[in-house]
Amino acid sequence: MRYIIDHLAEPLRLADVARVAHVSEFHFHRIFTALMGEPVGRFVTRRRLEQAAMLLAWEPGAPVTDIALRCGYSSVSNFSKAFSARYGSSPSQVRAGRRTRRSRFDPAKLFSVPPGPSTARREAILRRLDKTLRVERRPSLSLACLVTEKGYQPADIERTFARLQRQLKVAGVDGPLDAWGLAWDSPALTGALRCRYYAGTPVEAHQPLAPPLFETELPAGRWAVFPFSGPVSAVERHYLDIYSVWLPASGARLDDFVPVEHFVHDAPVRGRVSYDVMLKLRD
Repeated sequence: MRYIIDHLAEPLRLADVARVAHVSEFHFHRIFTALMGEPVGRFVTRRRLEQAAMLLAWEPGAPVTDIALRCGYSSVSNFSKAFSARYGSSPSQVRAGRRTRRSRFDPAKLFSVPPGPSTARREAILRRLDKTLRVERRPSLSLACLVTEKGYQPADIERTFARLQRQLKVAGVDGPLDAWGLAWDSPALTGALRCRYYAGTPVEAHQPLAPPLFETELPAGRWAVFPFSGPVSAVERHYLDIYSVWLPASGARLDDFVPVEHFVHDAPVRGRVSYDVMLKLRD
């Protein structure tokens, strides 16, 4: 998944992805389809178009041609055709937050504040986020991870962190859990059963891990850090505030790495969370 997402702008052949996974094309295709519930090609197309929808909403100054190329399409016409076929809306309609009778999702759900002239609400969101924003340069970090079984469901995330701590204790890693989470998908675009969430904690790089534990590396570089503390029900709004209000106003360019959550109090507890939402910035 990480390799595919890092290379969405390039031609992605099954043979190349299977080589990265160190298995044959036949076995990789079979295993990937069993784990993900969709073939590799369909996953690549879905991720490209989901990323394109988010870029259209959250980078309003980026030309559609640039977004098409960043998402692996060789021309605007091919991109627009594929995008409209999937979403029932054109790229311009999604960018404007407009829903039509053919739309398969509501583009307005990608925005905290509807697109248009500046509003008092948008300015209030900006002031609130800027007040607590930190920009940090961080080294790379290796995490031992488990994937949740039910996407972003809070109870499942809590269970997964508890399972992570038990498995690490058996492996000889004891003590309080330094909890990190990786949110791979936008719930406004991705079906609930396909949303992927990694629950992780720091380990030494390349430390042997017994399945189902696996290692993921957070890349070194600059990160924009947005603290959040409150009910889980307000988390999605916090993300939308950052992406659809702060990002266009800041002029920042985000790396393609997924958003990362670093929990202040170990893990979500009884429907409430306190964590830093971290977005990788392009240098």
